[in-house]
Amino acid sequence: MSNTKKQTVSFNYEAHYHTMGELNQNTRQIWFLCHGYGQLSKYFIQKFKVLNNGHNYLIAPGGLNNFYKEGFSGRVVATWMTKEERETDIKNYIKYLNSVYLKELQGLPLKNVKINILGFSQGVATVSRWVTQGDFHFDQLLLWAWVLPPDLDLVLSKNRLMGKNTYLIYGKNDPLIKEEDLITQNQLIEKLGIKSQSITFEGGHDINREVLKGFL
Repeated sequence: MSNTKKQTVSFNYEAHYHTMGELNQNTRQIWFLCHGYGQLSKYFIQKFKVLNNGHNYLIAPGGLNNFYKEGFSGRVVATWMTKEERETDIKNYIKYLNSVYLKELQGLPLKNVKINILGFSQGVATVSRWVTQGDFHFDQLLLWAWVLPPDLDLVLSKNRLMGKNTYLIYGKNDPLIKEEDLITQNQLIEKLGIKSQSITFEGGHDINREVLKGFL
């Protein structure tokens, strides 16, 4: 008989993230930008250069699990989680995102600054779990090119999202967005009792510059 046992250990972990713009008295909006599966934050943040107008400060955390996109060398990408040790991955990235938030914003007067949380593709599930399990201030939640994860705690989610601006954004030709997924998401939003606004654009599974301009 096998006597194999799974063990756990906690330790300090150093992780990186990328920013764009300056956080100063001219800042009007702060953006947390969480990329999708198979992307890297240093490239993902470049998709938001249209927001870099002197009044926006962009923060792009990165998935903690890196891997080669093809084979054993070449381009490196990241993911927020996999099915292996799923709950541990979620717990770790929520701790990481909380640490990024505190490092950047703790002690800052945020009365006149809008905090936007944006998740793209896999990042939608990431930011949804983060904001609903966290205890930090934000104003707007932008769910781009994916749908809310079905495992959200309804009570926590309703309390955290009540009164927030929630946007559901996707391209009309996005091959990953299915009609049945949108129906399921609308049913979940109805259960949560939150107000949301849908924004579509001509395009596929990507960030749209014109949509971003609308948030300036």
